[in-house]
Order: sequence, then structure tokens, then C-alpha cells
Amino acid sequence: MFERGNQIGPVLVAVLLVALGIVGGGCGSSNSASQGNGGSLAGQTIHVLTYSGSYLEALDQDVIEPFEAQTGAKVVVDDSCCEKLQAVMAADQYAGDVTVGNDYGPNLLYADQGWVVPDKQLLQIEKESNVPKRYWNPSVLATQIYAWVIASSDPEAPMPQSWSDFWDVQQFPGARGLFGYPSGTLEVALLADGVPPARLYPLDVDRALRKLTELRNNTKVLFFRSGAQQINLLATHEVEYSLAFINRVVLAENQGIELGVSFNQGLSVATSASLLRGVKNKAGGLAFLRFIMSPPVQARFGALTGLAPVNTKAQPLIPPNRRSLMATAPENVAKEIPFNDEYWRKNLLPLNKRFITWLAQP
Repeated sequence: MFERGNQIGPVLVAVLLVALGIVGGGCGSSNSASQGNGGSLAGQTIHVLTYSGSYLEALDQDVIEPFEAQTGAKVVVDDSCCEKLQAVMAADQYAGDVTVGNDYGPNLLYADQGWVVPDKQLLQIEKESNVPKRYWNPSVLATQIYAWVIASSDPEAPMPQSWSDFWDVQQFPGARGLFGYPSGTLEVALLADGVPPARLYPLDVDRALRKLTELRNNTKVLFFRSGAQQINLLATHEVEYSLAFINRVVLAENQGIELGVSFNQGLSVATSASLLRGVKNKAGGLAFLRFIMSPPVQARFGALTGLAPVNTKAQPLIPPNRRSLMATAPENVAKEIPFNDEYWRKNLLPLNKRFITWLAQP
């Protein structure tokens, strides 16, 4: 899951953009962004539901401000995603035009609930933007890809090269950090137990929980609930090795925090965007999403945040010094295992209950 926090600050954002060589010039395609269904967006308002913190700062710098300058539209942001969404939808109230930044899997669940709505133009955007076919969906637009990787608190320390190594506390001593939710955590436990990636799903939950119990019996394991917390645990050396979101590793690097990282057996996960139920400005919302998917915008946003472009035309535009940290870099793709969003779409609620029960055991 992608949670925001540990703001990097607007001044640092600007400095990083200059340092990375990703400022200057216009962003995106004027034809796709300045119009929606053939009409000018000047003077229109588009309401965006998203996250706060460093994510919003980067979104504002690389997406919202250039979009407003190019189109004359006004983007109004609600950064409360997505704690209040269920209550707003249950009351049949207006939540906004589009939601941006949520992981792909949760947005599939929102589609099942009818909170986000299908539109054939989303499929058109997916095709135009070279989105991998596994992510084609009329309700959920994959926007970026990141990876859940192995990270170490000391970049000079020996680095586990698999989840089996991560479980080996004799060769790699120290406390461990894992995600405090079942998604991702169960997968890496099974990989540590020797399950081949091609046979990972459906998950053998009993086997995964046994493997997690083994690790907890052999060393201290701290379970984090947010992206900010995982980096804090590593930066303060409360854990020596941790499952980590690569975008969080990139943000840590932006702040001068150096960590070791391995993409071996990393889980690749997509972030996404959707039209919200009750959308008032569909044309404006779709134009905003097209702008997000344009190659220059994807590249700039990816280089700053570590959320790699899903649009393949954007990948060559990533500055060379950041390409190795992109989940979409060919050398990393070869090591990664795609996260099965459809499996979690069907099994999240019951497995969350089982995992919470296990987590509460002494």
C-alpha cells in the first residue's frame, strides 16, 4: 500500500527537479490536456481526491501547476483520500471528479462497490498510453508502477538477495521490518519458504503464517503500517532489513538517507486513478488523467517520487541516475513478480481478519 507522509517540502522538490534535470519546458500534450471532448477547459474547475504529504507536493509541482497553466482550468484538491470515502459514498454525496494515487487493487474494490465508475475513454487512454494489458480496465487506470523490495539500513552491509536470505538471521543478523497487512507480507513469506513465483497464487495462507511465525521466533520483527514508518525504522536502525516500497527508498535518498536495496523477488504494484461516482466534470477529469499519462509528466513525476512511468514512452525520459531505481527498468522487471490484484480483490477482507488474529498472538 502506498501511504504518504514525511513531507519533502516544496523547496526541496524544486531543488531536486533542477538537480535531476527534469525542469523547464512544457509538460504533456497540449492537445490532450487543453480540451475535454473538444471543448476548452479554461475557467472550469476539476476536483481531485488524493493524498497529502510528499505525494501531493510532487503532484502539485509536476502535474497540477503545469496542467492549470496549460489549460486555464482550476484544480481543487481534497487530500483526505481515502478515509472518508465510504461515508461520503454511503450518504450519496459528491466526493470529487477523479481520485488519484491509490493502489490499483483498492481501486478495483472501489469499482466493485460502485464508488468509481467505468468510462470507455479510460480504456482509450490506457491504449494510447501503452499501459500493459493486464491493467486494462474501464474503471481503473494504472498510472505508475513501483516495487516492494528488500532494503537494508546500511548500504555497505551484506545484502539479502532473496526472501529466503531475508529469513536467514544467521547470515544476515538483525531485526526485521514487515508490512502490518497481509497483502505482500504473505507473498514474501511463501517466497522465503521456497514457493516458485509462478505458483505463488492462490496463496497457501497456512504455510505463509507458519513461515512468519518462524521468523518472529528467530528474531525481532516490527510490523509497520505506513511508508513513512518503514523508512523511520531503517533510518534509526531499529531494523537492519525490511520490506520497503521503492518510492519510499527514493524519497529517503532525496532527504540524504542512504539505504541498501535489492529488487530480487520484488513485488511490482501499480498505482491508479479513476472517475468518482457522481463526477460533475467528466471531460475535465478525463483531460487531467490524460495529462498525467503523457510521457514528459510521467517521467518527471517518476524521477522525483520513485513511482515509475506505466507509459513505456516515458521510460527513456527518466534521468540516467534514477533509472536503476525504477520498477520498470528492464533489469528490475526481470527480477520482479507481478502483484496479483485480482486475487486480493476477492480475498482481502477474510485474509485481513486472519492476519490480524495471527498478529495478535504472542
